[in-house]
Amino acid sequence: FGGPPAAGAHLDEHRHATLVLDASALVAAGLPAASADAFWPTLGYACGNLAQTRVPALTGIAHLRPTRDELKAFAAAFGTSGAAALFHIVGVTPEAADLQTALGAAGSREGVETLRLSPEHFASAWRTLDSGAPSSGGHDDGGNCGDGGGGGGDGGSGGGDCSGVDLVALGNPHLSFSEVESLAAMVG
Repeated sequence: FGGPPAAGAHLDEHRHATLVLDASALVAAGLPAASADAFWPTLGYACGNLAQTRVPALTGIAHLRPTRDELKAFAAAFGTSGAAALFHIVGVTPEAADLQTALGAAGSREGVETLRLSPEHFASAWRTLDSGAPSSGGHDDGGNCGDGGGGGGDGGSGGGDCSGVDLVALGNPHLSFSEVESLAAMVG
């Protein structure tokens, strides 16, 4: 009594990968490159979108040696687009020293779907994340940007451009200390 429920990802048998996502084609296509800061969250979003409720084991990227901050960015985006309780990155995350371990005691791939992440999956995720589109679809009947309250990108005066940024929230726990240092260096 008083502990976590004996259900879902709290049980070992529900922690095993039920989907393999092979990211080697992304690396072969030259990712990450100039967009290194955007690589991990974009990859996380694409993986969550493909996995949905299945627990994925991501292969082909262990050699990139993601940092804690990169894993945090991946995980946040993964949880945004998918509903799986966890993910494995083979050779990186603790329960996935190798693919067989991520798949469970038997290490069998029988019945486990394998999807190859393509540059097109990545580009689609990037377009979604970088769309800049208002979440509710533009101006309301009063000429205000999609929030119905006049608080749009034009400062609330109505009839303005809905593509502006209204709010940026930075801080803890969103940014690690090293991310705050990087941000401070960028802004001088």
